[in-house]
Amino acid sequence: MSLEKRQWQRLEEHSTVFIETLCAGEQTLQPTEIVICSSVEVSTTGVRVCVDDALQTGSILQLGVQLHGAEQPLYLVGEVRWCAADPQRSGSYTVGFELIESDGTDYLAWCNMVSSVH
Repeated sequence: MSLEKRQWQRLEEHSTVFIETLCAGEQTLQPTEIVICSSVEVSTTGVRVCVDDALQTGSILQLGVQLHGAEQPLYLVGEVRWCAADPQRSGSYTVGFELIESDGTDYLAWCNMVSSVH
């Protein structure tokens, strides 16, 4: 019996991902911080990326993903579901995002693009 709980097929995908880890506010002089990284795999409801610094589980972050074949990045919102040291890259982390359907994002376009590849 398999312990696999995944509902959606994962696809290996090495695309550029932009993660907004800190949003500049109107009442602060702190600039926006964006991490540029690479995806490892994608699904209709998630994306797994490799990053240099750990991300806090439970964080809700904005993402931009430049999928191969797409003319422009797709803008999404995702929750960090897990973050673990990457055993293949010392000092790096693998992070799993669950994508959240949200107004003003490209969530539906993402779902259509990823599911059409399956």
